[in-house]
Amino acid sequence: TDFTLSNISLKGIDIGVSKKKYFWDATLGKTSKQFVGPFSSQKVIYNRPVGAFRLGLGEKNTSYLSVTYFTASDIDAVDSFLPNVNNSVVSISAKAKLIKGTVIEGEWAQSRYREEYHYRNSASNTSNKLGVNATMAYQVKATHQAGKNTKLEVNLRQVGAAYRTIGNPFLRRNFREVDAKLEQMLFKQKVKLVASYKEMRDNLIEINTATDRMKGYGLKLNTSFEKYPSISLGYSPYQQGNNHPDSLYRTNNQFSITSATISYKKRNKRYSWNGMLNYTKSAMEISGRGQVAYKMISSTQSLQIGMRHQSVVSYFSNITAPFVDSLNSNSLQFNHNYLAKKGLSIGLISDYTKYKNDAFKMGGGIIVTTTISRNLSLSITSRYDKIDGLWHLENKDVFTGKMVVVWRW
Repeated sequence: TDFTLSNISLKGIDIGVSKKKYFWDATLGKTSKQFVGPFSSQKVIYNRPVGAFRLGLGEKNTSYLSVTYFTASDIDAVDSFLPNVNNSVVSISAKAKLIKGTVIEGEWAQSRYREEYHYRNSASNTSNKLGVNATMAYQVKATHQAGKNTKLEVNLRQVGAAYRTIGNPFLRRNFREVDAKLEQMLFKQKVKLVASYKEMRDNLIEINTATDRMKGYGLKLNTSFEKYPSISLGYSPYQQGNNHPDSLYRTNNQFSITSATISYKKRNKRYSWNGMLNYTKSAMEISGRGQVAYKMISSTQSLQIGMRHQSVVSYFSNITAPFVDSLNSNSLQFNHNYLAKKGLSIGLISDYTKYKNDAFKMGGGIIVTTTISRNLSLSITSRYDKIDGLWHLENKDVFTGKMVVVWRW
């Protein structure tokens, strides 16, 4: 689970057995003391022994009760900069079906974390300094399914400020969040309404100067009538701020996202047409800095004739407030793809973008994609563009090319 062992690179062995009335898991191995990114030239050294053991009664997919114990203990080292860490976590998880349609599942965990530096000859224990609540984490999820058309879900999650597990180095701490979601189906499940609410705060034991809070809600509507266009509407406002005693650092920010989409499909034996119209507006108001808004209007029309021809026409309009001429633009794109034979397709691409400051970019090109063998494919793109007023280019001719080789095995 997230509270015990998750998201680490580990060398070792994992064994799991699941029966009708019980299950157990065991993980033993070594992980690295320091995180090494995927682009780092540093070699990963697996020098921290870890182990996790879980025993449960019942079935994981229905009802169960389980206990998990995780431990990590460094072997004594002489590195002055990296401490020896001793970490243990005890977790209790459960899932149960109560009344008809109601399922409750949750987890409670307690951690112990100790650091010992070689050159100091001293140790620090977070449990003794901050208390039991600071080293505790829990989450509860309740789901109620009222027939086929109504579903209610409520989640509560809290991780203490001093809760530590080596098994999940990316676990966020010192926060509490509550979220709820209601889904309602109407008109024989052709219309779906979703209402959601979320609230989060940090600084649970008041060790920081300020407490950050965030809360917001969301409303969504989706339709799926067969002979009519599909409609999707959404509105999600939320608020973020803190109570810092200094007004210079105190914030009270407002955000909102509004979206509307209409799509329609029409097919017969000879052709297939898909149309989409979308409107999106995101607005934010930063404390003392006024309101900033961004709007985008887009339309995409796709037409396929037979199995060889497919054309796509798209339109995009970007609007900002306050007005920024280099960000406000209208764009028109046209693409056509022709399947010449099996394994060979030829595509034509073109686009025109005009900015409010009279800058523009227009051009087109050709894309050839071919399958050379079962494992090897090749794609070559060549295009020409006329650019004026962008990237310090004034009425320039630009030629570009790209080749992509893909080998699959």
